Amino acid sequence: MEDVKAFVEGCLADARIAMGNGKYKEAKAILLPAYEKDPHNAQVLQKLGGACTLLGEFEEALTYYQQNLALNPEDGNNHYMLGNAYFVNSKYQKAFAEYVEAENKGCTGEAEQKLHYQMGLICSLTGDRKAALLHLQQYEDTDPTGKIALEESYLTEKLKLYMQEEDNENAIKYARILLEAKPTQLRYYGVLFSLLMADKQYEEAEAVLDRADRYLNLDYEQTLDMLVQRVAMYAGRADAKPDESMTYLEKALDAIDLAEDQIGQPKIEHIREMMLLRAEIYLKENDYDTALEIAEELVKGPATQPVPEVGSIEEHQEQVKNEFLTNPPQIAQDESSQKYIQQLEDMALRDPGIAADVLMNPEAVAQRLTEESETQTENTADVVRKMLETMAAEAETSYHLIAPQSFADRLNHILITCYIEADRFEEVLPYAVAMKGSTTVRYANFGCYVEALAMQKLAQAGKKDKAEAENVYQRAIAFYRKKMMDDPSDISAAVFRARLYAENGKYALAEQVAGMLDDAAMQSLQAYIEECRQANDAR
Repeated sequence: MEDVKAFVEGCLADARIAMGNGKYKEAKAILLPAYEKDPHNAQVLQKLGGACTLLGEFEEALTYYQQNLALNPEDGNNHYMLGNAYFVNSKYQKAFAEYVEAENKGCTGEAEQKLHYQMGLICSLTGDRKAALLHLQQYEDTDPTGKIALEESYLTEKLKLYMQEEDNENAIKYARILLEAKPTQLRYYGVLFSLLMADKQYEEAEAVLDRADRYLNLDYEQTLDMLVQRVAMYAGRADAKPDESMTYLEKALDAIDLAEDQIGQPKIEHIREMMLLRAEIYLKENDYDTALEIAEELVKGPATQPVPEVGSIEEHQEQVKNEFLTNPPQIAQDESSQKYIQQLEDMALRDPGIAADVLMNPEAVAQRLTEESETQTENTADVVRKMLETMAAEAETSYHLIAPQSFADRLNHILITCYIEADRFEEVLPYAVAMKGSTTVRYANFGCYVEALAMQKLAQAGKKDKAEAENVYQRAIAFYRKKMMDDPSDISAAVFRARLYAENGKYALAEQVAGMLDDAAMQSLQAYIEECRQANDAR
């Protein structure tokens, strides 16, 4: 018996060294003979579970933690470890039940402290945001030192939850804390900037950009991102103060000039991006000729050159906000120019999850686990938390302030708007058809509307068949009706449907759709409906 005990202790000692050096496969190989000799040894079972977790062998890890619990089911720490094993297996209901048992039976040390953090993450995953916030506050309250309140993973989770709750006041509060805690991470400047822009706190938003410019060493791409942010800020201020709009739009153009000087020898994609920004500003100034001249020059540009995927000046703040909410830096999606309020429909259509959520996906855990100390390998929660910190640190080099967005969509929008202003509907049509295929909901909706509008205008001029134009109109109406049924938050679908009704003399239907919207959107549509009615009477 003494020989078995000595053998097991030797294996445990060797396994600690191996695991401390990140040799998890070797540690497991060392521990398996000890398990065969003494299958009821709690330390062996716990370390085998930890090694398997670090190797991504979650099902096997689960069996060891279950055996460990069977040895002493009255120990809350054992329930906690089993809960963590279920957690990384994405069995959240079972994990939560084990955490409840752990709390009832009593935990000690870090398990007691981290229990509510794990429960908060599960509540966040299952969509109970208020419960998640409560558990996270309980987690913070267990720490007399106050260190938890400055943990990046904790702050990002609370920020995400407040943003999802649309509690802008608390979201801004935690974004500020997060920025002060991690002042070298560019992404947090972008998040705070976007929240301030959404709240129309333009002066504070500008101060965030000034701080980033002053204290961060930005590369080419980051300089361009900051340019887009600054141009967006000036565009927002122009919208907020119509009497001073031209002043702010000129400042936006000055910002582009300054960025061109700072970049020095820009790549072709930087040149094209700055040209597009100029065109967007001229469009806001109603200088359609200049905007169109730049846009047509971009169309003629070298098709073989890469096109940057960055957000437009009027959508950037919501894109950045949503990107933080719904996409981790490592898996940002391409899916993601009208005013901010018209962009809210995009929020419900994105893939759920940010960095913290990805960490709770077993595939992500398996791929991203990094070296852990002996104490960390004994506890799955430690593994998850350390990996969260690692991913957040890597985000600094992999994340841009501006969410990926289609250069072609933005360019098509300018071309369509300018051609409509010039009554050049034959040239509108191909760009409208192209925009219908956009992966951005608002642009796709706009493309469908413009196609129907262009077909009707061309039919009236005798350049298109009236029956064909009517078919396009009916398809567009059906498309918007279905969109509104599938997603009632899709504001642009309702707006374009009402506009099509009004343009075709169906004023009662247009007013019915307008009445479904908020007061501002309804009043704007009612004015347009009346404009269409008067134009029709004049004919």
